Amino acid sequence: MIGLDLASEPARREALERARDGARMATTPDVRLRGVSGNPRGFFVALPVYRRGMSHRTPEERRRNTSGILGGSFQTAAVVDEILREAKLPGGVDLYLFAADAKGDANSKMLALAETDLLTNLANRRAFLKHLTQALAADSEGAPRFGVLYIDIDDFKDVNDTPRPPDGRRAASGDRGAVEAGGARGRFRRPLRWR
Repeated sequence: MIGLDLASEPARREALERARDGARMATTPDVRLRGVSGNPRGFFVALPVYRRGMSHRTPEERRRNTSGILGGSFQTAAVVDEILREAKLPGGVDLYLFAADAKGDANSKMLALAETDLLTNLANRRAFLKHLTQALAADSEGAPRFGVLYIDIDDFKDVNDTPRPPDGRRAASGDRGAVEAGGARGRFRRPLRWR
C-alpha cells in the first residue's frame, strides 16, 4: 500500500493499535474505502507481526517489538454477498445481520433473537444452556441447589396448534408465575440437521 498512511484515519489507527496492543486481529467499524467503485463501504482488518524471538507478553513489549501489521480492506457488500451465495442454510432459517458496534436497541434485539424460540417466545436451547451453566457454576460456589424439569412432548406442533384457552396462552408458554425469580424456562428442541 504505497502512498497510504494507514494511521491517518482515526478508525484505522484505533484498529491498528488494538491489534498491536492486544496481539490479535482487529477490525474497524464501517469505513469508506478509497479507490472502490460502486458501494465504497467496508472494513479494514489488521493483524500484528512481532519481531522473531522477542517477547510480546505485555502491551509495552508488543509496542516495542512490533515489526509490522498485515492489513486488508474488504468491501462489506461483496463479503456478505459471497457468504450468502456459498451458504447452504436449511429451509425456514431467517438470517439477521447487525453491525458489531450497534448500540442500544439493535443489540437488545439481536440478543433477543439469538436466545428466543420464535414459536413459543421461551428461551431457546442456547439461552437454556447458558442459564444451566450459570446455575451449575453458582452451585459449585455454595449457592442454593436447583433442579431441572424436562418434559418431552411428542408431536409438539399438534399440541401447540390446538385451540387456545380463552386467555390466549399457548400450551408451551405455560404459567410464567410458576417459575421463581431467577429461574428460567425454555424450549429445548432438537438441533437442525444441516445437509
